[in-house]
Amino acid sequence: MINDFAVPAGTEPATDGADGGPHEGVRAAGWSPTTLEAVARRLDAGGGDALAALDVERIYDAWCGAVDELLDSGSATRRHLAAHLPAATHLSPPALDAALEAMLGGFTGAPVRRLLERGQELRRSASAPPSRRLAVAIVAGNIPGLAVQIVLPALAAGRPML
Repeated sequence: MINDFAVPAGTEPATDGADGGPHEGVRAAGWSPTTLEAVARRLDAGGGDALAALDVERIYDAWCGAVDELLDSGSATRRHLAAHLPAATHLSPPALDAALEAMLGGFTGAPVRRLLERGQELRRSASAPPSRRLAVAIVAGNIPGLAVQIVLPALAAGRPML
């Protein structure tokens, strides 16, 4: 499910094996300024239109599927995270589990559907078309799942997010 929402083809980050920093030995994605700019341009150019073409049900299903996958300790995505995030975040495996549950646990089900439906209603009733331009956020990297607090409202507003 999560792999369905990857960065645009040809803009994937390189993996360099080790970051050489305090987490030496942890595999790190190498986002160069050029790669990051390419992703931002693609999202800004067509991300808003692509989101506008999706109905609430499709966004809801994808969102809840991704959150459920992250919360499921048996999923391939979660097992991959469990192998890498404790060292990167300086959290023990039980603390990582607790952090993911705390950050993601309330971002599924009926509250998500209501937020997405309300966003759609507001976009339809707006006298001026809402912005479909790229929104950018920088969040702490040592708190797994923190970005959901920013990404979900952006989705509800129909804005692509980087």
